[in-house]
Order: sequence, then C-alpha cells, then structure tokens
Amino acid sequence: MASTQLDAAAQSLYVAVECIRDMALGNRRADDTHDELNLIGTNLALEGELILNQNAISQGLHFFPKYLNNTFDDYVENVGDPGTIKSHGQ
Repeated sequence: MASTQLDAAAQSLYVAVECIRDMALGNRRADDTHDELNLIGTNLALEGELILNQNAISQGLHFFPKYLNNTFDDYVENVGDPGTIKSHGQ
C-alpha cells in the first residue's frame, strides 16, 4: 500500500465513521440506537486503524491514528521494527 493509497484508505475510513455518527445524531428514536450507532462507529474506527497501521508498518510508513491513541504504542511493540520509515503525509 503506497502512501497515497494509505491516505485514501484513511480518508474513506474517517468518512464512514462520520456517516455512522451522523446517523446517530439524526436518529429520533427514544431507545438506545444513538449509543449503539456511536459504539459501531468507534469500533469501526479502531478496527480500521489497526488494519491501516499494520499495512503502513509493513510498507515502512508512519500512520498517525485518530482513535487508537494510547493503544498504538502497545501495538507497535508487538509488530516489530518497520525499518526505514517514511511518512504518508496524513
């Protein structure tokens, strides 16, 4: 996955998460649907960033997640040294 592909994938992920959260905001039901949609959006963001980060590391690129934050350091230790690092420009 090249830098531009990583940028496009990250952008698509974040648009999808925002669409899910927008659905939650537009929901007028009096049940827990709002919270469920927000949870789905958060889970999508975390899983998507894990996949993007794994792909970035395999390509020697840096990925700067919005949602992983504190879990990022633990994940990098388990993956290993990516070698020469290039930024994908996010």
